Formats: sequence, structure tokens, C-alpha cells
Amino acid sequence: MNINQEINNLLNTGKAEEARNIIKNELIKNPNSAELYNYLGATFYMEGNLEKAIENYKLSIEFDSKNPFCLNNIALCLLKSNKLERAENYSREAISYKKDFFEAFNTLGLILTAKGELNESIEYFKKSLKINHDFLMLILILQIAQNY
Repeated sequence: MNINQEINNLLNTGKAEEARNIIKNELIKNPNSAELYNYLGATFYMEGNLEKAIENYKLSIEFDSKNPFCLNNIALCLLKSNKLERAENYSREAISYKKDFFEAFNTLGLILTAKGELNESIEYFKKSLKINHDFLMLILILQIAQNY
């Protein structure tokens, strides 16, 4: 198993601190890794530390400025922090770099819903659904369950 698989397995099983320890050790060897900073941000996101998550996602962007995944992750953090205008900007930027990024379309739909812009949000959910029809319902149910 490679290091990325190991980190993903730990994150998928909720072992943020254990993943963070591995990531920090890997960053010593590869301090300019956008991917490792993205993973590090994810560990903080899992623990609800949105400021540290954003900080690490932004470090990732310093090494890969057009990384739509990090941009979308920042948008999600800002959504959770109710900083909707900034969240919308990051989400739109993520989409501009990856036109088939269904997660970013879904994130933008959630942001627009939170802003009360329901007609536009529906359009973005539809775009997400066209790209990946199985994903949308699962995410919507999870988001509702988490009181978005």
C-alpha cells in the first residue's frame, strides 16, 4: 500500500490524528507537496477546526494554484463558517479549472441554497447530477442530516 492509500484509509475511517502524524512525517521529506497539505487540511476539517483546515488548503494552493479540489475544500469550510460570498467565489473558481467537477457543482448548489438563491442552486444541482447521477442524492441526504 502506498502512502496516499494509507492516508486515505485513515481519513475514511475517521483516524485524523493518525493520518496527520503520517502526513507531517511525509512533509519533512516533501515540503512542497500540494497533495500532502490538502490531506493535512482534511484532517483538521474532520475535527471541525475549519481555520486550520483553510490554512492548510491555502498552503496546498501555494504549490498548485489551480487545484480545484483544494479550492472546493476551502469553499466547504467557508460554507460551514457561513461565509457564503467567499465560499461562492472559491467554488466558482474550482469549477472554472475543472468543468466536470461534480462535487464543486454540488458545493455551489449548497452555497446558493444557504444564500436563498434557490432557482440558481437547482441549476447547479442539475449540473452535478448530469455529471454523476449517483452522487447527488447521497450528498444531499448527508447535507440535510448535518443541518446545512
